[in-house]
Formats: sequence, structure tokens, C-alpha cells
Amino acid sequence: MNLSAGSRLGPYEIVAPIGAGGMGEVWRGRDSRIGREVAPDGTATRIEPLPPMPDPKKRFQTPALSPDGKRFAGATGQPVGGGVPGMWLYELETKRYEQLSADRGFYPQWLPDGKRLLFLDGDKAAVIDVATKQIRPIPFGRKLRGFELSPDAHALILFERTSEADIWLVTSK
Repeated sequence: MNLSAGSRLGPYEIVAPIGAGGMGEVWRGRDSRIGREVAPDGTATRIEPLPPMPDPKKRFQTPALSPDGKRFAGATGQPVGGGVPGMWLYELETKRYEQLSADRGFYPQWLPDGKRLLFLDGDKAAVIDVATKQIRPIPFGRKLRGFELSPDAHALILFERTSEADIWLVTSK
């Protein structure tokens, strides 16, 4: 795909080249729907890194865009090999960070109501209420390595840590 400054790629206005490599070119673009710069590469869209965090030693990882498109949630550590975990919100309108939890949380995923986040807390799943910052563990009794929420948000698929073959489906009422 040939891109140039000023052209459009779907909803994105192409601004300038960022770089090129074995998989093609990456361009700086502007997404008018969310009022942010993005990096369209012709096949997918990747959000560029968010502004620096209040603590320069922390990096915002695994960002998840809220259902209303106004906030990102992310973690500040990695589950393997790096950093103290913590959950943060970044408000696109105010351009400010807000800490949700100081010492827990990886891989946040918004629930459809936009008020709660599902996340991995060590080897367990939990939900945090964004307004109250209350964390509620999801009782399961096994060590998890990951999760996925069904498209209709009525089922939670849990991946057990002990074996590649153990996948559990948990439904909510």
C-alpha cells in the first residue's frame, strides 16, 4: 500500500513517515474519532505511546481503550521479568493519569459498562471498579495464566497456568 503525507487511510489522516522495516512502513496519522495521533501501518492500527507517566521510572503497558473511547487503562509492570505492577487510567480529554492500584494488576480489559476493568492479579483474575477503586477477586481456585471475555461479555474464558490444555469457561449471571 502506498501512503503519503496528506492522504487518508480509512478514518486516519496520514501526517508523516515514522519508519520502515522488513514488514513495511509505519506512518504517523491522526484519528479524528478519538482526537489522537496513531501509527497506521497499512494493515492495522497501533496507538502510539501515551505521554510520559508522572513517575519517569514507570511505563504504561498493555493499554486498553474504554468502550466510550475516552480513557485508556494500563499496567505499569510486566508479569514476567519486570517491574512492580500497578493499574492506571489515562483520560484523553484531560490528558491526565490516575492511579487505580499501586501494587497489583496486569492485562486490563474493560467490561462493556465502561465502569469496571477485568485484570490478572498474579495468578488470579479480579475486577476493579474504576470510580471506587475497589478490587473484587473472581473466585476460581486455580492458578491462571490468562483470560478472555466473550464478545457478548456473558462468559469469561480462563486459561490455567499448569497446562496448555486446561481452558475453563465461566459464565456470569
